[in-house]
Amino acid sequence: MHEVCRNEGLLALDLIGKRYDIGDKSGYIQATLEVGLMREELRPLLVPYLQKLAASLKESAEVGALPWGTR
Repeated sequence: MHEVCRNEGLLALDLIGKRYDIGDKSGYIQATLEVGLMREELRPLLVPYLQKLAASLKESAEVGALPWGTR
């Protein structure tokens, strides 16, 4: 980095907010969900789905299986 700065210059910007690693599968899904929840038209659709999914996962964990039938 230091060499690049010396030879070519480098621009930087301090960002305020949350950073998502969308190069990682989990990070991509997290970013998609969180940004979706921020959108006025998607939030009413996503919240009930996520609540139902969370409840289903909790129930499944108690019996040791996933709700979609795989382990």
